[in-house]
Amino acid sequence: MKENVKLLEEILFYNKISSDKIIRILLRNDILSKIKRKSSDLNREYQKNELIKNVLVGIHNEILDENNKRKTFAPGTFQGIQGKLNCIILTKNFIKNKKWSLAEVMNNLNYRILYKYKLRCSKTCFKHLYKLIKECYPNENLKPYYFKKATHIWVDKYGHKNNELIKDAIREFIEVFMNQKGQYKYKLKNLPCWINYKMFREPMLPYGVNLSYMLGICFKNSHIKAIMFAYPELNLKPYYFSNVPNKYWSGKKGLENAREVMVELMDILTNPKGSYNLSKEEILQIFKFKTYSKPLLPYRKNLRGMLQTIFNNSPSAPFKILINNQNQKIEKLK
Repeated sequence: MKENVKLLEEILFYNKISSDKIIRILLRNDILSKIKRKSSDLNREYQKNELIKNVLVGIHNEILDENNKRKTFAPGTFQGIQGKLNCIILTKNFIKNKKWSLAEVMNNLNYRILYKYKLRCSKTCFKHLYKLIKECYPNENLKPYYFKKATHIWVDKYGHKNNELIKDAIREFIEVFMNQKGQYKYKLKNLPCWINYKMFREPMLPYGVNLSYMLGICFKNSHIKAIMFAYPELNLKPYYFSNVPNKYWSGKKGLENAREVMVELMDILTNPKGSYNLSKEEILQIFKFKTYSKPLLPYRKNLRGMLQTIFNNSPSAPFKILINNQNQKIEKLK
């Protein structure tokens, strides 16, 4: 083993020429990991070495040749770190022969095609195909969600969400809609006014990717939950969006939501530094049915839907839940 380690090191760092037979031996059993050098240097030198590449590709061509007796790679060829590098070298050569652009690789490459060309090492060495492609293009900033078939990236087998990745994906997705040189030119300050769940179906991310699957598996197709999750600094509320979530104003939970809205509304109207600076008595006097249609909430939202769904269009009823809430707090203090 020590002799093989020395031979491989001489090939990689001192350009020593070795026979095809010796190279074939050195390709196996992860000899590379025994060399005491920085892994980044080793990996780089190994992948760009023409002797290594030529022998690997030669073996692959023998396997692809139906008239050749060889049917598979020797045991240990895809073992450990060196095995992964062997797989990367062969995959890059396969892509080169196909003359695929990166976009074509992202859209066309799959395990089925690699298996067809006797590259089962892709599955042996890389649990997920996107990791192999990223290794083939180390200088490209390829995100996991750029791969259409990488549906497993959002939630692990235990049901835990990859929150950081989800947040990054949504924010990058939304930024495309806000690109001032792009088609839409939306503004972040009006985000709740223009975003909707259909937009998550649009192929806005690189390589024609959308976030429809992510929205379904992570947020049950609620674009509102997705946006509130991705932009916590905006302090958004569900009722700021164009359409509140389904059944948002229904049942006991609907009353709680209505109470939250009314508390915010009172804070807005009574704020001494705000546009209104009204007293509570003044608010009760001026609030009529039509007042609920006025854009009093952030993002110019009104309360017409809430009034109709929960309070049967009674303009005084919403204020009663505030009074009841205040009385309950007083009772708790007694």
